[in-house]
Amino acid sequence: MLILAALVVPALPSAQAEDKAMAVSLFDEGKKLMEAGKYAEACPKLEASRKADPSADGVVLRLALCYQGLNKHATAWGLFKESLARAEKAKRNDRIEASKKGIAETEARMTRVSVVVAADGKIPGLVVQWDDKVLDEGVWGSPLPVDPGPHQLVAKAPGRKTFELTVQVGETAEKKTVTVPRLDLETAKPAPTTSSTAPTVASTTPSTTPPPSPPLPPTKEGPSHVAPLVVMGLGVAIVGVGGYFGLAAQSTFHDSSTECRSDNRCTPRGVDLRNDAIQRANLSTVFFVGGGVVLAAGATWAILKSRSTTAQVGLVPGGIMLAGTFQ
Repeated sequence: MLILAALVVPALPSAQAEDKAMAVSLFDEGKKLMEAGKYAEACPKLEASRKADPSADGVVLRLALCYQGLNKHATAWGLFKESLARAEKAKRNDRIEASKKGIAETEARMTRVSVVVAADGKIPGLVVQWDDKVLDEGVWGSPLPVDPGPHQLVAKAPGRKTFELTVQVGETAEKKTVTVPRLDLETAKPAPTTSSTAPTVASTTPSTTPPPSPPLPPTKEGPSHVAPLVVMGLGVAIVGVGGYFGLAAQSTFHDSSTECRSDNRCTPRGVDLRNDAIQRANLSTVFFVGGGVVLAAGATWAILKSRSTTAQVGLVPGGIMLAGTFQ
């Protein structure tokens, strides 16, 4: 008797869930580095967390505070502005207050630079760049917030000499104006001289290199019984990840108890800790369910393979298919 058995199970946790898990882990690393005063190491971690999960609001405020710690006032000011807009949309009063405070502090120490093009320097094809960013004509003359340190101003146009200027910006608030002059004409390049060197004659000596050996034919192997065990092992690993996030959620919620009262009124740090605990708990549930499903699929596959002469596994829309022919 020929029987076709198919077991359809939900697909593995999506890539989006994995990205969120990575974002949480990077966010935690960034916070610890900031608490240790290592802002230069913390900011790249937080940037990576933001890239992994752009929808997370808390990382924007944390990243703004990190750049503020590096005295990059312009970058921090822009992030505080974004954090304020997100906080007002989410009605998070604690983040609204923190964002407004950051905006005021960075604005007071921020330098603004105006790039002005001379009246006779506005020639056709002129391109003005500030740190490799092209400034549109509408930006010329407007004060731009910039971070402390050296900045490169470049202006170029077809048939003209390139103008370059290094602008040094200090850590105290100031207003600077730099002017792009009219670009000078390029000098004509001399015509290339003709070479009297005789042409090189290619060698006609036949090559003595032996031809490559033909590839060996692929070997044939019998049916493998390891695949079901690999699937089951994958399920156990996913369940383990769920356990990790479950323990992390429990630990984070415990840490929030010192910041929250019995009526669930919390400090801003307590609110962040409880939000982190909820996010970790949700991830734990996703990985537990997904791991259990994969483990069950591997076990079922192993049973079918032990009773059948042929057993196959494949992907179908929305899950995994197991099929076998057994007596």
